Formats: sequence, structure tokens, C-alpha cells
Amino acid sequence: MSNKERNLAIAIILRNQLPVNRFRDLLVGSIKTGAGNKALLCSGFFQENYRGSSYQASQEINFGREVAKSKIQLDTVGIHNGVWKQSYRDFRDNMTRLGANINCYYKNGLKWHAKVFILSQDDDPVFGIIGSSNITRTAFGSINSFNYECDVIIWPDECKLIDEWFDEQMRGNNFPYEVIRAPYDPELNNGISVRDRLNSLKNEILDSRITLLD
Repeated sequence: MSNKERNLAIAIILRNQLPVNRFRDLLVGSIKTGAGNKALLCSGFFQENYRGSSYQASQEINFGREVAKSKIQLDTVGIHNGVWKQSYRDFRDNMTRLGANINCYYKNGLKWHAKVFILSQDDDPVFGIIGSSNITRTAFGSINSFNYECDVIIWPDECKLIDEWFDEQMRGNNFPYEVIRAPYDPELNNGISVRDRLNSLKNEILDSRITLLD
């Protein structure tokens, strides 16, 4: 088995306790690494003062400011239903006020429920999260109640900055809950690399019938 085959470029993370929120920490942390200049974030729900709630996803561990500081282009795609459209607008507006370079889109006909995050350097994906966590207080936050969520983290072996950063996150007692790590072997996946798979997913989302949020 080669070194490439042994690289553990897949992690499956189950959130089962407060206040730990690795989905949020890894999403924002990957942006802070400087490994990418573009990001795609998809969620059925973007919670921003939804129905009078004080919760703002844009403020979660300085999300909006970190996006602004990184200077990445953030594109978001949602949402599940029209009830959440105003919250989505508020999220966009608050992210913009914080200095983020953001474009928000919605799927024509709505019913969007996929949760996807892909960080890219130009057109090359360097890090991805695919799973169950939305951008809501119970999935993106770390206080009060929380949802039991499971997210798959995946990145190309050749992105050493992400590889080393993720290994550092896994050291010590940083993960006191369920984590599974595994290698990805293109030979066992029709010769398709992680980068190609993430690129295909990203293109499929952006090429689908989406409209810029008004």
C-alpha cells in the first residue's frame, strides 16, 4: 500500500454533546487557513433573527468577520421553503455589513435540503464538508440545545496545508466523541479523485436552476 493510499483524507464526525461543535469550527477554521479563495456553502436554512430569535449565524465565532478577513468569495445556495427567505436575506445583509464578499442564491422552486461546504483555490477544491448540519442555532451554534448531526469531511491528499491543519485538529483531546477516519483510494472509485468528485459536486450545484436572492 502506498503512502498516498494510507493518507486519512476522510473523516466522519458525529456531534453528540455540548459545547463542542466541530462542524462549525472546521468550516470556519478551513477558511482561516488561507488555503482557498472561494467557498460554496449550501444549507436548507440560514438562521438570522428567524421569527424574532436573537440568534445570528453571521456572528457565530465571528463567521462574517472571518470571511471578510480571508477575502474569499463566498457563494451560498438554499433554501428549503419560503418561510426562511427573510432570514436568508438578513443573513446575507449582515454578512455584507461585516465586510464579507458574498453572493446568495436560492434554488428555483425551493425545497433545497442538501448541506454542502466546498473550499477552493480558484477552481480547485481543497476541502469539503458534506452532511447533516444546517446553518442554524441547533447545528451551527454551541449553546443550549443541539441536534445530533453527522458530517463527512473530505479533502485532496495533495493539499498539504489542509492535511497538516486537520491532523492538528485531531490531536490530543480535541475530539472527545465519535470520529472515524479513512483513506480515499481513486482506484477503488472508478479512478475519480477527491478533487474531481468535489469539483463535480460544486459544478452540479452552481449549474442547477438557481437565482440570485433579491
